[in-house]
Amino acid sequence: MWKSYFRESGVVSKLLQLTFLFFFLSMMVVALNFVVFGVDVSNGLRFRMILERVFMFIIPPFVLAFVWYEKPFEGLFINRFPSILQSVAVILLSVFIVPFVNVISELNSQLVFPSWLSGMDAWMRQMESLAAETTLTLLNVSAPELLAMNILLVGIVPAIGEELFFRAGIQKVIMQNRNVHAAIWISAFVFSAIHMQFFGFLPRMLLGALYGYLMVWSGSLWLPVLAHFVNNTVAVVVYYLRYNGATIPDPESVGLGNQWWITLVSVIVSISLIYILYKSSIKEDAC
Repeated sequence: MWKSYFRESGVVSKLLQLTFLFFFLSMMVVALNFVVFGVDVSNGLRFRMILERVFMFIIPPFVLAFVWYEKPFEGLFINRFPSILQSVAVILLSVFIVPFVNVISELNSQLVFPSWLSGMDAWMRQMESLAAETTLTLLNVSAPELLAMNILLVGIVPAIGEELFFRAGIQKVIMQNRNVHAAIWISAFVFSAIHMQFFGFLPRMLLGALYGYLMVWSGSLWLPVLAHFVNNTVAVVVYYLRYNGATIPDPESVGLGNQWWITLVSVIVSISLIYILYKSSIKEDAC
């Protein structure tokens, strides 16, 4: 009986259930980390962060899928795998789209609040700077085992967890109302907002929307997971190589300044690859 109640609940009810479980498990993992690692936040930092992301993003949609759907794996879009063509196209797209994303990020960072919100502007820029420093502290490592840990922390866990929570969770629930585009963009907005980085909000929301469309077109969560993984992991590996002496451009500066032609190539190739992904998905549905 209780299963039928959860299964038949509406969009708002399901979103509240997902939100409640998110915050409940967030508090649980904070308490667990305190018991295991103590008050020193630097103690076991990477493991703490992995544990938090598993509890916050992976467990809630999985738990609820078993009460929402008769076929949980199908409900989470993880029962179907993308084709080789789709996978290759997504890997290429995740690399070629970087210059375009950098340009959008640069434009976003130049937004200025009105004078009466100058305090908020200063606070947000300070938070952005702190987040960048934390990221560099995590990524600038020399030991191969720390590189592997960073790939797990920044590449694998967020790719699986955030796609499960935002695409297979929030987006899928809102799609019950039959408005697919609204579901994609609302979940992309929440996906970007939860990172609490205003000056990177627009590019992150655009990537979130792209991941949402990839899931809808392919019918598989694994395609946006792959895109998310490649996007994050390339950055991790590049920062590792740069920190250890390799002469590689800063991935966040590619396409900026006088490199307009790189951005133009990025846009053309990215649109072409998105079109290929869209058409390949239509062709598979027709078979």
